Amino acid sequence: MDTVLPIFFELREESPTLITDIYPPLTRDGASLVLTACIMMVLTTLWTILRLVSRRITGISFHMEEYLYFSGQLLYYGVATCFILGVILGGAGHDVGVLDPNLYVSHFVKIFLAAQVMYASELLAIKLSIITLMQRIFSQSSSWFRATSWVSIGLSCIWALYTALFGFVICQPIQSAWDITVTKTGCGDYTLAFSAVAIFDIFTNIVIVVLPIKVVSGLQMARAHKVALCVVFGAGFITIIFSGVRLYYTLTADFVNITRGFASASISGVLQSGIAVMVASSPMLRPVFDRTIVRWLSLSIRSSGRTQDTAPTGSQGHIVKSSKSSQLGSHRRGDGFKQMSDSDENLSWEMQGLGSRANSYKS
Repeated sequence: MDTVLPIFFELREESPTLITDIYPPLTRDGASLVLTACIMMVLTTLWTILRLVSRRITGISFHMEEYLYFSGQLLYYGVATCFILGVILGGAGHDVGVLDPNLYVSHFVKIFLAAQVMYASELLAIKLSIITLMQRIFSQSSSWFRATSWVSIGLSCIWALYTALFGFVICQPIQSAWDITVTKTGCGDYTLAFSAVAIFDIFTNIVIVVLPIKVVSGLQMARAHKVALCVVFGAGFITIIFSGVRLYYTLTADFVNITRGFASASISGVLQSGIAVMVASSPMLRPVFDRTIVRWLSLSIRSSGRTQDTAPTGSQGHIVKSSKSSQLGSHRRGDGFKQMSDSDENLSWEMQGLGSRANSYKS
C-alpha cells in the first residue's frame, strides 16, 4: 500500500503550521482510507451485479432479503463516501491541532456523526438480510431456530440503535456533538463506548453464524454437502475476524487527537462493512459460477478426456445409459429426503431442497 499511494496521491508529511487551505493535503493514513473506500465500493458493486445476474439466471423473484441487501449496499456507498469526505473536507489524517477549527473540524464532527449512523444502518440491513434468508429457508424448522432467529434480530436492532446514537449522547449537552462552538460540560469514555460497539457486533455476528449451522448439522445428506453448506453459512466468520481487527484499532485509537486517529481506525471499518456486504451476496452467486468457471472447467476436462477415450460399444452405451438413469433416480431417496445435486443446478434449487430437509428436522 505504501508503494502504491504516491502513484495516486500527492502526500505530505505532518506539518506543525496551521492548515488553512480549502482542501487539506492528504496524509498517508488519509490517502490509505480514501483508496480503500474506493476499492471496496467497486468490489461490493461487482458482487451486487453478480447477485442480480444470478437472480436473472434462476428467474426467481425478489424476496425481502434482496430488498434489505440492496438497502445495505446503498447505505454502504454512504458510509464509504463519509469516510472519503472526512479526509477531503474534515482533514482526517492530520493532527487536530494543525486544522482550522471553523474550516475543517466543524465539518469533521458532522461527517463523523453521519458515518456512524450510516455504518449502523448498513450493517443492520445486511444482518437482517441474512437472517431473513435463513428464516425463509428454515421456515418450518425447530422452535429453537425460530426463537433464536428472532433474538438475533432483536440483538441486531439494539446494536444498531446504540451505534447510531451514542455519538450524539456521549457528551453533554447533546448539541455539542455537531456544534464545536458549544462548550462540552462532560463526556463519557470514548474508548469504552467504541469498544462496546465492536464487542456487541462480534457477539451478534457469532449468533447469526451459528444459527443455521446447528440445523444443517442435523440434516440427512452426504457429509461433503453438509460441510459445504456449513462453509457457505459460516462465511460470516470472515466478518467476525474483521470486527476483531476493528476492536483492536478502537482500543489503540487516540480519541483526543480524533482527526488523526479517525483515518487509521476507519480503514478497518470500511473493510469490515464492505466485506459484510460481499459475504451476504456470496451464497447467491453459484448460478453465475456454474455458467462460467465451473462450466469452462467441465468443458476443458471433457475435451481432454475425449482425446484419450474411444467410442463406446453398443453394450457399453447401454451400460452408460443405465448408469445415468440410476444417477437421476438417486436424487430422490426412499425416506423422502432429496439428495443434493452434483450437477449444474443453481443455488436456489438446492436452497429449496435444503428447506424441505429443514422442515423435517426437529432438534
